[in-house]
Amino acid sequence: TTWVISEIISAAIDCDVHEVFEKVKLPFIGHRIIDDYEVVFKTQEDANRGLRIMEQVLLKYELDLNTRKTRILPLPQPMQQEPFLTIESFLWNVRDPPEDMDGISKKLESKVNRYFEKVTQLAVNYPEYPVLRYAIHHFTQFWRKLDKEASYQLTIELLPTLCQFVRSDPLILSSLWHMFKNLAEVKKEQKGRNVNIKKRLEVFGEALKEVVEINSPHRGSEICWALFTLNLLKLFKQDDFISNNIQDPLARHLLQYLMGNPALFEFEGEKFSFVSQKFRLESEGIIQHSSYDFFGGY
Repeated sequence: TTWVISEIISAAIDCDVHEVFEKVKLPFIGHRIIDDYEVVFKTQEDANRGLRIMEQVLLKYELDLNTRKTRILPLPQPMQQEPFLTIESFLWNVRDPPEDMDGISKKLESKVNRYFEKVTQLAVNYPEYPVLRYAIHHFTQFWRKLDKEASYQLTIELLPTLCQFVRSDPLILSSLWHMFKNLAEVKKEQKGRNVNIKKRLEVFGEALKEVVEINSPHRGSEICWALFTLNLLKLFKQDDFISNNIQDPLARHLLQYLMGNPALFEFEGEKFSFVSQKFRLESEGIIQHSSYDFFGGY
């Protein structure tokens, strides 16, 4: 899989980096998390040397450092960066819904709207940080405390905003699927509100199809979550994907499976998976494969 291949290459880079650091007698004090390195140096000069070494090693593998994410910072640094601190403090305004709440009050709806307005502003001001993913993940913790009717109403209200967010960062879908699962289950019109729910869902579906098209052929994680959400909201149409340029193996397996028998595409806790010729169907009807069960992208 993409995940395994990526880790094999990253481990080889780790070995080369450590070897060069030892050769030039520069201590390596740091760690790697997936594809992000964090290294501590005694001086600014050592930090510059370490950065040059990283660039040289990556070049050997035909890779480059992400200049938007690469910085040399003086120590000490705060544990939490500015955009996330602001999100945390702002989220306290909507963290706990009233216990006796019947549906969504105008006051709470206004607070939620202000929260997402602030999140949008932070995403623009701090493009180097995954602001939208962080904000959505923490917001869904509040959303889960709502009753089914209230959470349904709130999801419908937020669809236009979420549509914009998904176009900007498709991986927020990994935190949104609980909201959309509830939306698919409720299946009823809001009372007393003039909102064209069907139209909003169609617009959201178009955004998901754009995600698949834009991220083809190789960005499998984004494609998988977009296809999964389309299927979850019953917006997946085979004709939309007859012609596609998807090369990522995991995304191709998912698309081929949805094209064949969407009914077998099921939940297992907080994970989803699928089968093809190389996968097997468990006796309970849950589709599994030890390497491909995942939640939150891959």
